[in-house]
Amino acid sequence: DVLMGSSNLTRANLTNADLSWSDLNEADLTGANLTGANLSYTNLLGVNFSQTIMPDGTENNSGQTPSEEARQAIDYEEMSYMGEVENEQPNGQGTLHAYFLGATYFGEFKDGKPHGQCTLITLESKWSGEFEDGKLNGQGIMIQREDGKEFTGEFKNNLPHGQVTMVNPDGSKLIGTYEEGLPVDGILYDQNGEEAGEYSTIGYEAGIYTGECKDGVPHGQGMFVHKSGETYDGEHKDGLPNGHGTLTSSESKYEGELKDGKRHGYGWETFTGGSQAGNEYVGDFEDDK
Repeated sequence: DVLMGSSNLTRANLTNADLSWSDLNEADLTGANLTGANLSYTNLLGVNFSQTIMPDGTENNSGQTPSEEARQAIDYEEMSYMGEVENEQPNGQGTLHAYFLGATYFGEFKDGKPHGQCTLITLESKWSGEFEDGKLNGQGIMIQREDGKEFTGEFKNNLPHGQVTMVNPDGSKLIGTYEEGLPVDGILYDQNGEEAGEYSTIGYEAGIYTGECKDGVPHGQGMFVHKSGETYDGEHKDGLPNGHGTLTSSESKYEGELKDGKRHGYGWETFTGGSQAGNEYVGDFEDDK
């Protein structure tokens, strides 16, 4: 289970415990047994290790009790802070719990905001790197907890922006350019590091495609936005929608199988406008009908 905030874990038996994404800031782990525990992405700032058995079975006697010098606790209505203070604001090293956001910041602060080398942990993601005015701006790393994707590179306002490497849990990756959290172009690599295709933004007379490509045409996952406003988000093959995808227009939304750009196979269509508004069809389609 995820732990948040300082804890008294003296002599606790945490053998094989999953403590990933937990915040153990200022925790007392004197005599605790962490053999086999998962401490991935865990905040261990200021933890007191004394006769503590670590995940690898070794004993830690570092006794990293945080210095009380220049450290203060500040309690706000929806936040709490422990760390260095100047002018009654967080300034220097510290940890901020923003309860209303479900977030914990630890690292450097300036004028009350995360600024400098800092880490932000939420239940959804973890950000580490260069913070400015409370957000990741500059070089950093973002790890998404739900899908396990890891982004390394340039960030703007907590979003990948600039040159970024995105690695999937299976080891495949995309190296390229991102704008406001979305990939624009790049090279795709498989789990063995072999080049597997491109990721591109391509302009057509009918609209714009952004996604995976092969030999310069849409091939793989991608989105096509028509000038009419209609969008298709899904699988492509040899330049056309093929496979599973979602087709959205001003009057309907279709989700299901497509073949050579047409609805073909099992799917469901919901009508949101026009004369059929409110109707829904679920079943097999053939040749767009």
